[in-house]
Amino acid sequence: MLKKDLYFITGFLGAGKTTFMRNLINQLKDKKLHVIINEFGEVGVDGKLLSDLGVALDEINNGSILCSCRMDQFVSVLSSALKKDSETIIIEASGLTNPANLVRTLNQFKFTDYINYKGCICLVDAKRFHKVVETAVVVKKQLCASDYIIINKSDLVDEEKLNEIRRTIAIVKPDAVITTTSFGQIKMDWFSASMVESKDESIDAIQTVDITLKKYLVKINDNTSVDAFTKFVKMFLHETHRVKGFIKLENKIFYLDCVGTMFKLEEYYSGDIINNFNKIVVLSGKGLDTRKAIMDAINTYNNAELLI
Repeated sequence: MLKKDLYFITGFLGAGKTTFMRNLINQLKDKKLHVIINEFGEVGVDGKLLSDLGVALDEINNGSILCSCRMDQFVSVLSSALKKDSETIIIEASGLTNPANLVRTLNQFKFTDYINYKGCICLVDAKRFHKVVETAVVVKKQLCASDYIIINKSDLVDEEKLNEIRRTIAIVKPDAVITTTSFGQIKMDWFSASMVESKDESIDAIQTVDITLKKYLVKINDNTSVDAFTKFVKMFLHETHRVKGFIKLENKIFYLDCVGTMFKLEEYYSGDIINNFNKIVVLSGKGLDTRKAIMDAINTYNNAELLI
């Protein structure tokens, strides 16, 4: 059996991984692709956003694939993907995944006999980088484990800020291969065959859960207006890293995609049927009083309930 190329995409919440994935898939459209999407929240969102591209797709939700809670499922899904008629596998990890033991996992389960590992590509949000690198432990681990680092959303900052980001990354990973982009644009010649390093498997071999990371699931009541929903979400955004989901408001389906305090709600026009709407995933971490902020918003607007 011919070896299949495998790309592993990582990056903290809101770095632009899904947009990048769309661009990567389009760049590889002459290949038979199999995509594996991992989301930390119970409700999958990113898979729906990629489903129109016509590629084979598997989803692993409610945990990070390299943590013990989802490792068995990851091994099973990847094993199945390797047996199917595809040439390239792309894995989009949860924004909260620590990829430190990825290479060790691939070796442990003998996946390297069947794949040509193209490397771990880490996306960085230029606008929010300095905030998240100091407040989320997993960000530095993602940088350290990556073979290639892409500073995304570079159009939102000036050159001085970009240089600051480069210097910070160089402290975390001195030999980092770094490039910049906007809107997740990609050039395949960035990823040369020589970019994958030989990693010491003994480093970070045990995957542990970052107990500072929190997730919540909020159910929005039927018959909520767009205006009421907007005010509700904005009331707790300042205490979150990421909020997303599909919502039915005023007989229309909307896609909610908030990064930090940036609110984004747009009508969703895809022909795909959304069955699990009106549940939004809220992700937060160290120093954020998210539960209290959500409960304050629920008590104020009385249009939602906290499920978990």
